[in-house]
Amino acid sequence: MQYVLLLQVCLLGLGLSMASPGRTFLFMFPPHNDSTANVEHTITITAPDVWTAVTVKVLESSYVQHIYLSASQSKTIHLPLSVGMTSDRSSNLLSVRSMWPVTVLASFCTQTDCDHSLLHDVSSWGTHYYPITPNFPNQTAVSQMVITSSDQGTSVDIFHSGEVLFEGNMYPRGSVLKLYIGGLQSAYIQSNFSLSGSELISKEAVGVVVGFTCSEHTLRDCLYGFAELKPVKHWGFEYVIPPLVNTDMSYSFLLAMATINSDLDVTTSTMQKNVSLVGGIMKAIPVVTLDKICVTSDGPLQLVYFRRGNARGPSTLTVLPSVDDICQTVPMFDSGDMSMEHDNSTRTGDLEAGVSFSQKLNIAQLPDNKKTHYLTTDTDMGHYLSTINTQLYPALCERGSASCEELHFGHKRKYFINNGKPLSSLKTKLYSARGDSYFRSFDGRDFVLHGNCNYTLVQTTCLGLNASVSLQISIEQAHLNSATASTIHTVQISIQGFNISIVRDDTNHVRVSILNLLM
Repeated sequence: MQYVLLLQVCLLGLGLSMASPGRTFLFMFPPHNDSTANVEHTITITAPDVWTAVTVKVLESSYVQHIYLSASQSKTIHLPLSVGMTSDRSSNLLSVRSMWPVTVLASFCTQTDCDHSLLHDVSSWGTHYYPITPNFPNQTAVSQMVITSSDQGTSVDIFHSGEVLFEGNMYPRGSVLKLYIGGLQSAYIQSNFSLSGSELISKEAVGVVVGFTCSEHTLRDCLYGFAELKPVKHWGFEYVIPPLVNTDMSYSFLLAMATINSDLDVTTSTMQKNVSLVGGIMKAIPVVTLDKICVTSDGPLQLVYFRRGNARGPSTLTVLPSVDDICQTVPMFDSGDMSMEHDNSTRTGDLEAGVSFSQKLNIAQLPDNKKTHYLTTDTDMGHYLSTINTQLYPALCERGSASCEELHFGHKRKYFINNGKPLSSLKTKLYSARGDSYFRSFDGRDFVLHGNCNYTLVQTTCLGLNASVSLQISIEQAHLNSATASTIHTVQISIQGFNISIVRDDTNHVRVSILNLLM
């Protein structure tokens, strides 16, 4: 049992957090049920580090845009309506391909409001998801899910927590919907009930977008929200929600989901409470957003912010970035706008009113001191939460600064003081990789590894086991298609006489050999 736990810890420590920025993105917007609404689909593309060329296409159509971004530059592109699902299957996928890593923010706007979601690079997609959507009373909204495949078709099994509709067939609660999605295709599923509590497992990696829209009898005040989910393997342990406009406790919720029974600590400057989660069951936690909220969990956690639309403001559905995500997400500067004209030409200029988020929100730092600053514009909320990054919250990502978990401990946690700083005995550190060569170590250091070489990432002694036995984690890099891009070919973990290897393209296999088992 000790060795099994040790292996789990080592593999968890090597887990890759949300891959942003990236090079390849595929996406489709869930439909908006009010056909009379004037809707607009846009994406904002940001180049974080270097100049890059980007191609934006709508597959199986004539739409194509070629743009060039300098370092730290963003462009907003207005898309044709065909990027929104209009049937249960579609091949009109939005495709974004970049020479160098970029971030992509998708936005859906009507005359009155917008919702936004960061897109995930295809390489960060997964095969295991737990859909999460709000509960609406009296079936006033329709829950939605869009599943997108890459260039490989895949089988998908969906275990339903409620009745769902797909291709004209109704599938009852508790049933399993088995479907096949062809290469570069999206499938659309809807339900009059929340999709939370369902589970999706696919053979090949897929992208999953959830959302909601108005039901047929509530078109007058049509709710809408969408968000691209992270697969289970990219869930986090620690989250920070910055101060927002006072949205009132009856309208703002944190939707929390864990795969196993877990304990959550939800902490503000004036309150701390413990919340118990049952594995696979969504918990809606009402919150007041005038204060910064810290959430820590003793197990991997998916956390979604939901604001129910009302007369005071629009709906918002945002998959919240974990602290690790925040510290590796690049700022978005919104430096220009590129619009699709009828003649398929492009133009640049100031950001138009069709995309309703403000540049000043993206560069304002979120302080950790006693003075409270909060967002005051409801329509900017989804964009604001989607684009939190290290520039917005610098203190959160500084080495040695106290994070939420180090300041607030649940009733089952032990802590000790080291150099005047409280440390949690259950603190989990992640070693992450993104793009083709960007790494972040367990202690928060960022570095770049290029080329066709072997690298030792970690070499240390595992305290509490055997002081003479070291832990060593190494990777073998290999060129990918060209000499300018590299990828991880092999990950090797050596510990307690075991040699554990994970090899690229050796799907669903982990190689374990015994080097020198000490009895």
